[in-house]
Amino acid sequence: MNHRLGADRGATVISRLRIATAIGLLVLIILAGGNLLVGDQLRAISSFTKLQEGLFYMEYKGDYGLADFLKQGGAASDAELTAFLTRFFTKGLYKYEAPKELVECSTIAAELPGGGYGFGRNFDLDKGTALIIRTLPQSGYASISTTNINFLGFGQDLSAPGFMDKFKMLALVYAPLDGMNEKGLCVAVLAIAHGAQTNQDTEKPDLTTTAAVRLLLDRAADVDEALELLAQFDMHASVDTDYHFALADAKGRSVVVEYVHNEMHVVEAPVVTNHFLSPEYYLVGLGSNSQLRYKTLMEHLEAGNGVLSHEGLKNALAAAAQNGDIKTLWSIVYDLSGRRLAFYHLQDFENPLYFDFGGQTR
Repeated sequence: MNHRLGADRGATVISRLRIATAIGLLVLIILAGGNLLVGDQLRAISSFTKLQEGLFYMEYKGDYGLADFLKQGGAASDAELTAFLTRFFTKGLYKYEAPKELVECSTIAAELPGGGYGFGRNFDLDKGTALIIRTLPQSGYASISTTNINFLGFGQDLSAPGFMDKFKMLALVYAPLDGMNEKGLCVAVLAIAHGAQTNQDTEKPDLTTTAAVRLLLDRAADVDEALELLAQFDMHASVDTDYHFALADAKGRSVVVEYVHNEMHVVEAPVVTNHFLSPEYYLVGLGSNSQLRYKTLMEHLEAGNGVLSHEGLKNALAAAAQNGDIKTLWSIVYDLSGRRLAFYHLQDFENPLYFDFGGQTR
């Protein structure tokens, strides 16, 4: 080998790396100088941490635009929501695309043996990369929620995201799929497979599915307040399917919120899967898989007479976990009274990650 040629190539590679680094720094300076990235966003980006393969964590403290979002009347579609996110987070530099995936899930609410209440959640999908987000808004309740990074178009091979990748992920604050706030309110969204989509059309402001979860976590202290909030908005289902919301709080109330023929219905329900629970619409969306998971969770709940320990909730979730084309990607056991949670990634029920509102405990 020509050593001179090798040295030249090495110098060229180093030079290119230096240029790339300089360009990255220049972009950052321009973004910050143009108020595209403010301190809140830079801190959120810097907090981005890999916890395990396929599992990340981010903390967003400060303003992520919820007041502005509500002031503009919310969003009546995924396209309107992504347009708002593009304006608020990137000022048009990067255009977000709406997610295009369906989720199948299960939830269970129960009284805890020593007092207080618990809530369990399985999130089921064919594949995904989990992001746990702790939000501490300027005005509203702190919360811990989980979302799927792949909804933004990232692949499964995401291992070491760069600065711009993390920058794009700020929008996932508006895509929580489940979570709990500091008051002990839990919210989870679950899909319903049927031939219609919720698309209310009155004079009320508008909400899409995950934006509704963000609103409830930030602004509602319990189920009653959450229901009052939802009644003030027109709901619009996301991603070409329909959804219902499982809500539970530290007072022990657990309900499912469903939209039947564009009318909001509330049913007291300790277990929710992927079919309607409103009595007059019960059979719609009642697939065998949804029915089996519902029956499994109800059997665990009834065996404990409505009382399940953390271990009991975990066992119920494990029994209802899926392992076919659709898999359970994460399971969470929430202590609504203690304001803490145990996160089980990819059905590893022996090695949870614990979180509370002081941080990750272990």
